[in-house]
Amino acid sequence: MSQVWEYIKIALMNIRSNKGRSVLTMLGIIIGISSVIMIISVGNGIKSEVNGELNDMAGGQVAIYTDMQQNQEEQVSFNEEDFDAIQEKVAHVKSVTPVYNVYGSTSTRKGSFDIMLSCGTAGLKDYSKDPIIKGHFFTENDYYGAKKVCVIPESTARTLFGTTDVVGMTLNLDIDGISQEFEVIGIRQDS
Repeated sequence: MSQVWEYIKIALMNIRSNKGRSVLTMLGIIIGISSVIMIISVGNGIKSEVNGELNDMAGGQVAIYTDMQQNQEEQVSFNEEDFDAIQEKVAHVKSVTPVYNVYGSTSTRKGSFDIMLSCGTAGLKDYSKDPIIKGHFFTENDYYGAKKVCVIPESTARTLFGTTDVVGMTLNLDIDGISQEFEVIGIRQDS
């Protein structure tokens, strides 16, 4: 036991005699450990934020893409009966919809704009987790009645009309040279 005390006395004498080196060593250890803790914390925070954003955008969704350019023999396609079967027979499915993205243009008093439309059934409301803040989403009756209605994001409403108070207004959309008038029935919050 006395030998242990001797080692402790020698260590304390070395620390006292080399105060500058001891302080710098302690400072280096403190800075090193703090840096590692900070880097791990920042990394975990960024990982959590990215995962949260991805989950908010499309968490819990399953998308099946088909290549419409394939040969007819190889092409996989789904019909309405397939969508109904998935909806009815797969547990926890909220909605099913085909999604067709088409490009076109529109003109308003604010100017001419290129647009991209995402088209589908009433199940399209669950394609995005962004809530409807004004108006409503189109219904099954709207879809099966072939009503020309649309829901647009807040930023699109501001760009096209200068305001988000556009429920009930119409848009003339030109798609592949065919012009059609659509009524805005809802505004979706921007993500």
